[in-house]
Amino acid sequence: FRSENNMSNNYLSKVSKLFEAMGGDEMLCQGAKEQFSFFPKYVNAVIDYIIQNEMIKCSSASFDQRRHEIEAIDVARKLAHDAAISAITTLNRWCDMFGIERLADVDTTDRYAVADFVGDFVLELYKGEINGKDMDHAVAEANGEHYDTIDSVMDRFEK
Repeated sequence: FRSENNMSNNYLSKVSKLFEAMGGDEMLCQGAKEQFSFFPKYVNAVIDYIIQNEMIKCSSASFDQRRHEIEAIDVARKLAHDAAISAITTLNRWCDMFGIERLADVDTTDRYAVADFVGDFVLELYKGEINGKDMDHAVAEANGEHYDTIDSVMDRFEK
């Protein structure tokens, strides 16, 4: 069980403040949860695109079949990206409506900036959860500078 000090992630703090501002309104909270779900969906679409592209390159399918498959996964990636853009816009509007700090200070017309934000958001929450550490540590690990073993759930109960 983590102390409040270990929960210092910037995005997690913003997520918490948004849900607090919603005051327990079930419909709003479910709507926000749905918007947040578009971020890992986009990351998964990018990973699927990369892996499937590599797989298709080695395929014995015809050129037209491979082209069709690549176009299909590219469309799926683009749609997931567009959904992430929409989610950022919606969540930022809710933050504005409740008078709290915006989740993302990102130009949603800049697709690269959106991709970077989504990657940072997902990485921070993921690494913060599995390691109980802040974003600086998560980024250092992602850059290959450091990688600790991950505590199992059982390890956390034994501490």
